[in-house]
Amino acid sequence: LLPPPLEKAHLAHFQVPGIGAAEHLVFASEYEAADPEIAARYRANVANQSAHALLFRHRSGGPRPTLIAIHGFGMGRLHVDLAWLRLRGLDLAGLHRELGIDVAYLILPFHGPRAGGGVSGAGFFDTHPLVAAAAIGQAVWDVRRVAGWLRAQGVPALGVQGLSLGGCVAALYASLDASLACAMPMIPAVDLAGVFWGQLPEARRRDWERTGLGREQIYVAEEAEHLRA
Repeated sequence: LLPPPLEKAHLAHFQVPGIGAAEHLVFASEYEAADPEIAARYRANVANQSAHALLFRHRSGGPRPTLIAIHGFGMGRLHVDLAWLRLRGLDLAGLHRELGIDVAYLILPFHGPRAGGGVSGAGFFDTHPLVAAAAIGQAVWDVRRVAGWLRAQGVPALGVQGLSLGGCVAALYASLDASLACAMPMIPAVDLAGVFWGQLPEARRRDWERTGLGREQIYVAEEAEHLRA
């Protein structure tokens, strides 16, 4: 299912220490979880329904080749000083300044401003396996909408880079977009069911195991949700 074109978005301008001028892009994600068992619960996360990205674009020379960068689990806090160090960890400053390209830093579902005031990343892997699968689906959905919006802005070439969980999302998106100039999954998370199981509180893991829901069943649930999406 192709996401709708991104036509209504809000842009705010500000300065990022060590990097320079940036734009904060906010838009309605419009993603709906495919599985009816968790659809209403997923929709109830109001903050997560707004997608966010930071745009680092050169002011001269028109649209430039652009890299969509996706952070790892627990990152994406836009207004915390350490977040800027993490941005540099993805080398966004170097890519923007030294290579002369534009960068779009996408915030994953349930992270940063999408966490609803809680811990960045809470709710992604630690509630229900179908919610985790839907969050991955929403992440790819949001990347596709941002990519379409950038192309509509006249971007001549587009690539994607992701770190850890973001690397998984980058690889999934690259499998859907043959026109990408490049795709760079960095230490991508590949065993998502294992990551989910590891993020669950120990008491909840024991409760689930007593009911017959263990790690192997999570693999099956995750695959089913991806097939539906």
